[in-house]
Amino acid sequence: MKPAATPKATDGKTVNGKALKTAKTVEKPEPKFEDELMAVAEQLIVKGKEQGYLTPDDILQGFPE
Repeated sequence: MKPAATPKATDGKTVNGKALKTAKTVEKPEPKFEDELMAVAEQLIVKGKEQGYLTPDDILQGFPE
């Protein structure tokens, strides 16, 4: 006689009536920081289109680290 198959969770939340541990969500950086990066990137894009090029110094001034 074969042992009974172990029930598998179809909803991803419970198995055998026990709650499964979910992975911790990664905290997103502050939207303000992302907005600042986007603004700098957009300024660099505009400058690059106007000049036809960007120098490494231009990029490093916008993104120092």
